[in-house]
Amino acid sequence: MSSNRPLAASSISSQLQQQQLQQQQQQQQQQQQQQQQPHTQRAAAAQQQRRASAPADTADTAAAAAAARGAAARAAAAAREAAARAAAAAAAAARHLPTGSSAAAAAGSGAAAASAGRDSKDCSTIVSKQQQQQQQKQQQQQQQQQQQQQQQQQQQQQRQQQQ
Repeated sequence: MSSNRPLAASSISSQLQQQQLQQQQQQQQQQQQQQQQPHTQRAAAAQQQRRASAPADTADTAAAAAAARGAAARAAAAAREAAARAAAAAAAAARHLPTGSSAAAAAGSGAAAASAGRDSKDCSTIVSKQQQQQQQKQQQQQQQQQQQQQQQQQQQQQRQQQQ
């Protein structure tokens, strides 16, 4: 049993060395291919990569907007719930207080409800601003991609005319 262990260790180390060699060879091949590629092919590959990433960016933005809407809805619900609790507590306290104190308690619950309403409005305002900013970013990215495409087309036309 013990004589097999050194053999296993040596075979593992040789496998690791082979894997490292293969990785180095692959890296060298990739570097050579990149050096041999003409500039236009690199530009086309970069353009394709940008096109491929655009839908993913859009999906990410939509997911972020949905998450923000969900968070705003939860915050608004929590604010409404807190206002309802405050109103219920004020009503319960008012039952046990003299008439002058019950008016003060009712005013306090009204103020709490108004505050909760403002909080939910603030959340929805923040969400809508975030959505607008994300849409603007998307539009800017699309415009940049269109400009890059136009520039590449112009460069290709110039090359064809020169030839």
